[in-house]
Amino acid sequence: MDSIFLLQGEARASFLRTIGQALGCTYICIWSYIPSANNVLVSIDGWYSVNNDQPSSSSGSLPQSLFSAYRQYLYKIQNGRVPGFAFKQGMPCLQLHESDLLTWASTENQRRFYQEARIKVGADANLCL
Repeated sequence: MDSIFLLQGEARASFLRTIGQALGCTYICIWSYIPSANNVLVSIDGWYSVNNDQPSSSSGSLPQSLFSAYRQYLYKIQNGRVPGFAFKQGMPCLQLHESDLLTWASTENQRRFYQEARIKVGADANLCL
């Protein structure tokens, strides 16, 4: 799975889309650890499966907009939340159900994304696949 970090542009996007669809995921984010004094995770790529029954506008669906905003934030791993909890604890994967996702979310925007996209189960992974 580490090889995904070596892929660029459309090759990585295609891989994420294929994996997401094969696993029945709503979204996938790939985070990179920045080991500076900030100890943050930064999104290097992501894929979101737009659900056709969600309202949209010319700028796309609200969940899609929230997903884009969610990926723009730098997440400190020290906060004990997701994303980053599995990484900080050295766990390969942590599966979270809806109420836990909402509780463990790092930002309000992230919570809104989970709610608007109707995410029922998520994983915080340190290479889960």
